[in-house]
Amino acid sequence: MSVHSDNKESPHLPKMDEAQEQIQIAEQPYTIFNSQAKKWIIAAVTVIACFSPLASNIYYPALNTLATDLHTSLSLMNLTLTSYMIIQAISPTIIATFSDVTGRRPAYFICFIVFIAANIGLALQSNYVALLLLRCLQSAGSSATGALANAVIADTVTSAERGSYIGYTFSGAFVGQSVGPVLGGILVYTVSWRWIFWFLAIFSGLPFIVFVLFIPETCRMIVGNGSFAPPRSRIFPQPVFSSTNTSSTPLTPRDGTREGWAANFSILLLSLKICLSKEEGAILLYSGLIFASLAAVAAALPSQLSAQFKLNELQIGLCCIPMGVGSCGAAAVMGKLVNFNYHRHARLKGIVTDSRNDTDLHGFPIEAARLQVALPVLYLNCTLLVCYGWILQKAHSLGATLTFLFFLSFSATATFNALSTLLIDLLSDKPGAAGAANNLVRCLLGAGSAAFILPLIQRIGVGWAYTVIAGLLTILSPIVWAILIYGQQWRRASQNS
Repeated sequence: MSVHSDNKESPHLPKMDEAQEQIQIAEQPYTIFNSQAKKWIIAAVTVIACFSPLASNIYYPALNTLATDLHTSLSLMNLTLTSYMIIQAISPTIIATFSDVTGRRPAYFICFIVFIAANIGLALQSNYVALLLLRCLQSAGSSATGALANAVIADTVTSAERGSYIGYTFSGAFVGQSVGPVLGGILVYTVSWRWIFWFLAIFSGLPFIVFVLFIPETCRMIVGNGSFAPPRSRIFPQPVFSSTNTSSTPLTPRDGTREGWAANFSILLLSLKICLSKEEGAILLYSGLIFASLAAVAAALPSQLSAQFKLNELQIGLCCIPMGVGSCGAAAVMGKLVNFNYHRHARLKGIVTDSRNDTDLHGFPIEAARLQVALPVLYLNCTLLVCYGWILQKAHSLGATLTFLFFLSFSATATFNALSTLLIDLLSDKPGAAGAANNLVRCLLGAGSAAFILPLIQRIGVGWAYTVIAGLLTILSPIVWAILIYGQQWRRASQNS
């Protein structure tokens, strides 16, 4: 959609050149949504981002019961976990990048419908094949919600504020991961495993209604800064809360918005290209390793608590709560620290920042603004990982184990959030693809670490297992130093090529 004058253009008058158009765009605010509207939108997508980790982890307490009821083995039941993780890695690459072309609302509509339908099917099914296939469908519907949440943040929040908001979104995902086993244990113990899926269908249905009625389209390729009305669609209705603002001159959506579908879908491979780029690929690799280390802790926690402290399933689920609390704390603290360092560098450069206009990152040391805060926490995380492993192996105190679990979750989430914020900063023009690439790498590495950790513990012990992982993170930490030192140079070379 573009804006045209009612008067015919004179053949003697030149068209607005590119420089004039850039000046007009620069005068527009980054988004027309005020602070309250942004908080409402981001709160909604943060709740929705809980779906994937919640659906994944709420399922664990039901594995033994499902194996008995469906007359199958635990080995085959573990295949439903593996298939879920594989789809969890692949699906966002398609859906989130699709949202960069068609908009966030259509992508969310697809996710909601698929996820709710899959959960209803899972609640009603009574055989293993149906369980396996519907778990894949459930993963396909939920796994892109985290990447879509990051895309919405990039659409509506400037780089000056982005650190805090991305932190809150990731904390929502980690809360889902931590609360899931508790809810699953309670539902299996008090009602039946079928109510796990009925709960997920109901839990997702309520945000779906809110989303349909109130959450506007934010994709900048579709609505610019929010002042453009998105194309009308019979399939995807517009919300009651409109994203248009007739009182201001619309910011023209980016070139290519109205191109043909064949050209638009060529960017679906962009997520894979991001993984192979120098700076973004390095960020994805190390943030994925941080996530994988935390996944290794979560995967081994039930068996280790049962073996070392003789806890039952419900007690084990309750012991997962410190991980969620630590992640929430990391979001609140690290987001503010990252934003503080961003504003400090802006002042050193003589740049005035505000929440209405984004900062031009050409010549701005965005890597330093994000990573100077992340590096100390990174090494703290490595130290805590070693301490946690040996305290768990000695099994002297459950309280000490859970305390270290809290701080370990805090430091890992804080490091991961800072790296992910930097990735979105560098790829703010294609946030869906960036989030999908992030999800692809972290889920594949997380699935590998979750499968690898128990055999490693059985071979060398839990203390040495987490010491090895911490050592690997430390040895590879020069990757982050390289991004900090050479990242701006890499960006400049990439822009000039």
